[in-house]
Amino acid sequence: MAKSLTQPYLQIADESPVIIERSVTPRGEIQLQRRGPHYEIISNGDA
Repeated sequence: MAKSLTQPYLQIADESPVIIERSVTPRGEIQLQRRGPHYEIISNGDA
């Protein structure tokens, strides 16, 4: 039986993120968070 390639993503999407660090800079905000075993960098601001 073939494994679904989307299954790991669906498991991660169901988990709530844990915010590790959040900073406000002159160019916007940046946040490091963990969702399951994966880390994510979230940014909103100018590039």
